[in-house]
Amino acid sequence: FEAAKEAVKEFSKEAIAAAKATMALEQQQIALDDANRELAVVFAQSRAQIAKLNMIADDSTKSIEERIQATRDAAEIEQALAEQREANALIQVAILEDELAMFGETPDLLQKIADAQVVALAAQEETAGVQTGLITKVNGLLAEQQALIDEGIASTKEQLQNLIDAQAEIDNVFKTY
Repeated sequence: FEAAKEAVKEFSKEAIAAAKATMALEQQQIALDDANRELAVVFAQSRAQIAKLNMIADDSTKSIEERIQATRDAAEIEQALAEQREANALIQVAILEDELAMFGETPDLLQKIADAQVVALAAQEETAGVQTGLITKVNGLLAEQQALIDEGIASTKEQLQNLIDAQAEIDNVFKTY
């Protein structure tokens, strides 16, 4: 009778521990779902801000410095969004892996884990793409700036040569008198 009593007691402890762990997982999932909803709103708001910054970056009437700064600001926002999506996806993977450890393998759970890993990897790829895009756009703007400088130097050289030629003509006129 004592052995049965101890077994029931031990089973009760394990059931309580499992229930607490399940509740903790559910709370983590609820918090993640809330974070994903908030991120969706921030994402929509940020897309509008990024579009405005990209308009500045592409506006040839703006200074190169303004355009580079707008490009960097847009990339910074994009980077933060991608990093948050990646972090949320990795949290989802961790929650699902905890669930796997608690309840065992099921095809549905394995698929959810794979899907969450794909989302995390896609966010990592997006982060790399944002950085590549930033580098490309900034390098293009710097090349444009260098071309303007080179054009200014060439124009200044030409003007200087014209002044030298004009001075030589003036000097020749005065030499004849």
